[in-house]
Parts: sequence; C-alpha cells; structure tokens
Amino acid sequence: MTLRAEIGKAIDGIAPPAPELRGRALEFVHAELKQKGSGSTISGRRRRPFYSGLRHTGAIAAVLIVVLLVVAFFIGGRILQDWRQFNAPKPVGIDQAVVDQLRARAIVLPVLKPSDPCPSTPSLHSFFQLGDGPVYAEGGPAYFTTWGAYYDVSWYTDKGLTGPVLIRGRDLRSDRLIIFVGQNAAGPIVGSDVIKSARVDQRSELVLDAGHPPHRLGSPLDGVGYWPIRQGVSSGWSHCFGFQIDGPTFHETITGPAS
Repeated sequence: MTLRAEIGKAIDGIAPPAPELRGRALEFVHAELKQKGSGSTISGRRRRPFYSGLRHTGAIAAVLIVVLLVVAFFIGGRILQDWRQFNAPKPVGIDQAVVDQLRARAIVLPVLKPSDPCPSTPSLHSFFQLGDGPVYAEGGPAYFTTWGAYYDVSWYTDKGLTGPVLIRGRDLRSDRLIIFVGQNAAGPIVGSDVIKSARVDQRSELVLDAGHPPHRLGSPLDGVGYWPIRQGVSSGWSHCFGFQIDGPTFHETITGPAS
C-alpha cells in the first residue's frame, strides 16, 4: 500500500490531473506485484529471501518504466505543442499601441450653445453622404428603446487605407456621448441596454481595422471597405452630431444635423 501511494505521488508530481492514467498505472503495478508473489506469507518470504528481493526489484523496475513513459508522454506533448505555437502564423489584428496613440489625441469637435446652428460638413465625395475621406458615413434606420435611439450607420474606408481608425462622437450641443455597440465597439463600457431582447454593452469608441474590412464594395467603388455599425445616443439629445476620426496618417471631422 505504501508503494502504491508513492507511485501515485510520483505520477501526480510530473503530470497534470489525470485520474484515468493514474489509475491504470496503479492497476498495472498492483497486478505485477500480485503475479510475482508480493502477497505471500511472511514465512514464505523467509524461506526464499533472494527470490523475493528479485521480485521486489522487478516491481520497482516496472514502476520506473511507467513513470518514465508518463514523463516522456507529457514532456513530448508539451514540446510539440510549444513548437506548433511557435510556428503557427500570427493572426492579423489591430495594433493596440497605435490605437492608444490615436486615443491620446485631444477631441477638437465644436462646442455649441443650445441656440447655436448645427454646422454641417457635406461630403465632397459623389457617392457618400458624409465625410471628405479617407473615411465616409451614411445614415440608416433608427431603433428606439427606453434609454434612447440607435442608428444603423454605414461607415466606409478608402481601399488604400490601412491601420486602425479611431472614431469618437458627441452631441455638439449637450456633449452627450454617441455610443457604439457590437464587434467594433471599443473603449470603456459606459452603459448597457437591451436591444430586441439582447443585452448589449455600450462603448465610447469605434475602432476599424481599415486594411481588413468585413465587406468591400464593387464597381464603381471597387475595394472600398464597408462597415455596418450600430451606434446610439440617449434620449433628449439635440440631434446635432459630431465625429472625430483619427488614423495614423490623417485626421477628419464630420458634423451635421440628424435627419
């Protein structure tokens, strides 16, 4: 029983928890000991001390073989796993350090009084409603909750644009945050809501990986990235919006009244 306990401790010390493997090793050793007479009487062991010693040595050798096999199995498996991870292709993703640099830029959107007219920056692009490039936007349908209003907006990026794009928005008269929900929402969580029976986190920023848009447009805008985004603002906003759009090589603002 002491030998079985020591075997169990040895296996547990070199491998992660594996009750099935531990049990099989102990069953093997127990059967080996039983077969070779470890359960014989004291008098029998006295009559044949030399053979008993050989049997005990053989049992220990069997234990060592089992332990070595376990060690080889787990060490070999870990080496193979580390090798695969080292040689696996690195996933393409957004460089968070660059996003942090963009986030450090001050927001320079206009601050309006309630009576001020809402400034509008119409797009100079013939195909898009808002934006001068390399980022554009078009409004979409609205969805309302007790918290406020959500708009399904289409964002576009020029086909040659790469790197992260950081978008932050405000109500220019009340300074309310324009929040974003969904996969591309970023920044701190500033609230939550239920949209069509699904609870969502509201975040203060939108980050687009311009080099890898989920969709690209066809002719005549071949290669332009297309991003369907849901964004919202709380009830009581002034319907005068402003967005600051920052990329590693550009800065852009979009302002205007909500239709």
